[in-house]
Amino acid sequence: MPLSTGDRLGPYEVVATLGAGGMGEVYRARDTSLGRDVAIKVLPASVADDPERLARFEREAKLLASLSHANIAQIYGLEKAPGSADSGRQGVALVMELAPGEDLTLHLKHGAMALQDALPIATQIALALEAAHERGIVHRDLKPANINVTADGAVKVLDFGLAKALDPHAASGSADAMNSPTLTAQATAAGIILGTAAYMSPEQARGRDADKRADVWAFGVVLFEMLTGTRLFQGETISDTLAAVLRQDIPWQSLPPGMPPEIVRLLKRCLERDRKNRLHDIADARIVLEEVARDGGKVEAAPAAARPSRAWWPILIGAVAVALAFAGGRWASPAPAAASSSVIRLVIPKPPGVTYVEQPAVSPDGSSVVFVGVGLGATSAKGGRLYLHRLNELSPRAIEGTEGAVLPVISPDNKWIAYQRSRRLEKIPVDGGEPIPLVDLARTGGPGMAWVPNGPIIFTKSWLSELSAISRDGGPVRSISTLDTARGEIGHWFPNALPDGRHVLLTVWSKATGLNDAEIAVLDLDTGKHTVLFKGAEGRYLAPGFIVFFRAGAFHAIRFDAATRRVSGEPTRVLDDAWGNTPEGDTAQASLGGGVFAYENGPPVLVRELAWMSEGGKLEPLKVPARAYTDLDVTADGTRIAVTVLESGRYVLRVIEPGRDRDEVLNVPGTNFAPIWHPDGKRLAFTSIRKGDFDTYWMDVTSSAPPTPLLVTEFDDTPSSFLKDGSAIVVRQSDAEGRYLQKLMPLTPPGAPKTLVPFPAERAVVSADGKFVLFAAERSGTREIYVQPFDGSSAAEKISTAGGTSPMWSPNGHEVLFLREPEIIAVPFTVEKGQFRPGAERVWARVEGNYYAQLRAGTNGRVLVTIDRKQTAREIRVIVNWQHEVASKLK
Repeated sequence: MPLSTGDRLGPYEVVATLGAGGMGEVYRARDTSLGRDVAIKVLPASVADDPERLARFEREAKLLASLSHANIAQIYGLEKAPGSADSGRQGVALVMELAPGEDLTLHLKHGAMALQDALPIATQIALALEAAHERGIVHRDLKPANINVTADGAVKVLDFGLAKALDPHAASGSADAMNSPTLTAQATAAGIILGTAAYMSPEQARGRDADKRADVWAFGVVLFEMLTGTRLFQGETISDTLAAVLRQDIPWQSLPPGMPPEIVRLLKRCLERDRKNRLHDIADARIVLEEVARDGGKVEAAPAAARPSRAWWPILIGAVAVALAFAGGRWASPAPAAASSSVIRLVIPKPPGVTYVEQPAVSPDGSSVVFVGVGLGATSAKGGRLYLHRLNELSPRAIEGTEGAVLPVISPDNKWIAYQRSRRLEKIPVDGGEPIPLVDLARTGGPGMAWVPNGPIIFTKSWLSELSAISRDGGPVRSISTLDTARGEIGHWFPNALPDGRHVLLTVWSKATGLNDAEIAVLDLDTGKHTVLFKGAEGRYLAPGFIVFFRAGAFHAIRFDAATRRVSGEPTRVLDDAWGNTPEGDTAQASLGGGVFAYENGPPVLVRELAWMSEGGKLEPLKVPARAYTDLDVTADGTRIAVTVLESGRYVLRVIEPGRDRDEVLNVPGTNFAPIWHPDGKRLAFTSIRKGDFDTYWMDVTSSAPPTPLLVTEFDDTPSSFLKDGSAIVVRQSDAEGRYLQKLMPLTPPGAPKTLVPFPAERAVVSADGKFVLFAAERSGTREIYVQPFDGSSAAEKISTAGGTSPMWSPNGHEVLFLREPEIIAVPFTVEKGQFRPGAERVWARVEGNYYAQLRAGTNGRVLVTIDRKQTAREIRVIVNWQHEVASKLK
């Protein structure tokens, strides 16, 4: 049933009709919850009225929704829609990103494009296909009508994978193959034909299965049309067009004279009818296009008629100018005004062997991005290493000697990288060399670092401290800010230096607030005083006059005069797809320099499944919804499970009782996480942020009594485990130096915490017999698993060989289990004359998907885990000349 202006589907209000076709009716709508425009595609009745096909579509749509890339129109979700009057069933609508610009068919009406115009568009199409193919997603219906191009040349590819997801019945006999709906035969026929006739691969035309090489063919057809201005395959009927796809000679002579031989070879390889001989990977096409663009992308003696004016020509000139600038570290020659305002988007390719990337840092001149790349196994335990990507090069390179590094920041002269690792602040030359230690730290990591022009390196000792500084050459550490305790300030975070070298932006965290209520202030380094500007987190200066900051799940910008240090106007939302802050203080993973903005994309946390795992990797999923699960614990008898879930921007505690169908949020004020069960299976200890820092509370989940304090101090307190008899609790507590030590707090009778592990460690668990303590710690650059006597009679012994996290005593009582992604490792042990004797490591389980880094013992030899089956890989995205886009949004 058609929708009308003003109709609502969930939070979406229909604004206008955009069109209709074989894929369904399309409308422009307003997301009233997030304040953004979206496209809504109401699916055809042939899908909505068929339960089997609808279920198949919903499964495919979930996969497609995980596809996130700057050149791909994002799928946001599904909504119920009015059904057809005949069936009486409710319809289904797909909610998608509203892609800007016009589709490529409108641009092609003007005729052939000059190669300089076609290259950046074709490269972005190839990038979109490359990202999809890496996820196992094939478009199957690539054509100009599914490619949107903005006035400045930015590309969005639409309807990724919908041909497979919808699989509609036989198409009409429209003679216009360009606009024919996606074709198919009945599922019971010998084969299924998918794709629009004019752009279908030969195997699709024959009704055979389509893989990524079908997209390579379609890409070649589209590129050929862009360069010649003529559709490659056409006929009076769809059948004639399909016959041309299968048999027509390709008119290579219609390509403009003087076409670079690399482009001709690329087209011939894309348009090879035998897919065994066709170009196998679209990434190879993208590399060729980029190489030709770097060489100037010119066609010799091209006919004037084939070179009409294009609105997006500045994108290429801008790209060439940027490449020249990056090659020399400055603008090699004045660029045209139009070119200098071109906004360019790109994705940094992931280095080989790297599973995920994080913490990008842009050089002040905007020429390079340094980031942390993390692999699996021992590399993950070490925390990864630093990589450098120069934006005028094809791929990043590893910086040797930086294993375990975090929080990179590049010096004002673009020659050095400062970072933290193994409780030490170090620096290393950008071009490689020996790391130079600057100062020892109480802990590694924290809320950001900055390097002031002609000044010091700024960092924080802990999450609950003022800002500190050290000379770029090392030396004593000094405090440079003062917490305003009268205002309830308890932490100064995320320093960002202003160009004058005298002032720094910082985030102020106060008692009883989350990051959404944090404030951005400007600090005077001469006086040590700071002035609060407005609410927000992680403020970054963007020349010539903006502060970009994170708030409420998105980046915003506000005008800022760096000379007077005052803001003006109202904040405006400028970026939505960044990986963002969470209530406990994770960073938004972004950096600015020289007009270049680099950020890590994706949601704040991943949606995961909750499951029991048996030895060997057999999974028994719990019958509870997939959610943004983080922390978890289970009672000794397995009847109650406590989890932390990120819901509506806040960490909440849920209690799940599989045998009683209980799955409810606990009524606990504030932000709460890290649940730990008392041995009685009724009382639950957890961390609560209600007065500003982390304190330990507990409650009886079988009663209506409110939580009560268990350990409330001026430091951070997080529960690790209870002794089996319930007489004491192990807590992880910070100290004045920012170290996090494992301490034992007696409960019967009550007593003050005493140090259990005398160096920083993670979640200590005491053995059932009370004789040994198991924990993870990073003592030599790698996080390893240790065991020490409970009474401290001898030193801790390392029992892992190549890193590990999340240790636990196994359900059988004779092994230690821990996580070394993607495997769970078991270490058998014996106790001889009071001495712990570990055996050789073995693999206890391995499962496809990513474990969340926690394991908890259950019943029947099982452990409780969360699994990320989607393996959603975030990427580092880069926007060049972002200041122009931000300025346009603030008008």
